[in-house]
Amino acid sequence: FAELVMEPGKDNPFLQSFLPFQRRIQHHGMLNSLSQTLLKLTVPGMPDFYQGTELWDLSLVDPDNRRPVDFERRGALLKSLQNGAGGNILQLIAELLSAPEDGRIKLFLIYRALQARRADLELFQHGAYQKLTVIGSLKSHVVAFARERDERRALVVAPRFSSGLVKDGRCPLGEAVWRETRVLPPAGSRLRWRDALTGQTVQGEEALWLREVFHYFPVALLINESAQG
Repeated sequence: FAELVMEPGKDNPFLQSFLPFQRRIQHHGMLNSLSQTLLKLTVPGMPDFYQGTELWDLSLVDPDNRRPVDFERRGALLKSLQNGAGGNILQLIAELLSAPEDGRIKLFLIYRALQARRADLELFQHGAYQKLTVIGSLKSHVVAFARERDERRALVVAPRFSSGLVKDGRCPLGEAVWRETRVLPPAGSRLRWRDALTGQTVQGEEALWLREVFHYFPVALLINESAQG
């Protein structure tokens, strides 16, 4: 029975009905994974990755998740991302977003976020955690918090419930999605923030507009430039 219901072909009514649902779940699952990955890398504590989950991982529990990991493929993909990031990073991001199924977009996020952690070890290893206030009609679709140590600050902003934000196949980017929704940074922060993932600069006096925060990438890791200015 299981083999028959999954047999490809137009004569299989179950599969024809199921595939659109599967594609929808796959897309929003990828967006959820990006948010979860960034949160795992930035909340208090030490990030923990199972070997092989640097890309999308569709394993179940033991023993399905004990298959050999293709480290050569992951190493080659990482090297290509490092070389690509040396050029036009926004062009690279656009390429990754156009083909998210290959998993490189998750590997890119891990690589860039780990670089940020290494550059600010004290901030991410010992920095305090502060929940941030989000204002606007889509505030329930955002997770936002700050990590603080001395004058160094990092803002982590990630969407949630993406199926209520965008149509299937789209990413929650720009003003058309986020409209007037904004996040309030910690008191005493400098105006300029640099996104460690995209390299873009975001400015805001009393609030940071999510239409700018999520202009190029569907999650954000903003580093306050106080210690650099």
